[in-house]
Amino acid sequence: MKKYIALILLLMFVLSLTGCNKQSDNEIKEPDNQQVEENINTVSFEAVILEVLDASVLVCPVQGSNELKSADKISVSLGKLEIPFNLIVGQTIRIEYDGLIAESYPAQIFNTSQIELVSEPENTKVFFNGKWFDSSKLSEETLKWLELSEEDRLLSSYYPTDLIDQGG
Repeated sequence: MKKYIALILLLMFVLSLTGCNKQSDNEIKEPDNQQVEENINTVSFEAVILEVLDASVLVCPVQGSNELKSADKISVSLGKLEIPFNLIVGQTIRIEYDGLIAESYPAQIFNTSQIELVSEPENTKVFFNGKWFDSSKLSEETLKWLELSEEDRLLSSYYPTDLIDQGG
């Protein structure tokens, strides 16, 4: 009985060594950069710029885009992109990226490959708290408050009464 157990253990040991001996079949070859670039699929969508930061822009996807189904606000990383125009709040831009959106709030896109200008800002619309407001109907004090960063707005004791939903 002891001989059979020893024989089984010896056989298991030999089989495990032969499995480790095949290094060439298990090697992972790294593809060259040209192949990687050809295999990357990109996705694009249009969005309106809500806020411009140093390394990113906060955008709202336009009506009808699939990205709007994911989130109403998306932070888009600019990385080392060379953008041939100045990013301004209210501009409509086309964002090309790898198709991955991080599920956070706001949602995040990290691998942006290109940003194109679609249209200049419409001065008559302002986006706040998930709604669009007609800027011609807002007070000058409210428009200045909207230009503040979100953090500065939270620290402010002022809240514009013309942004309060009148519908109850």
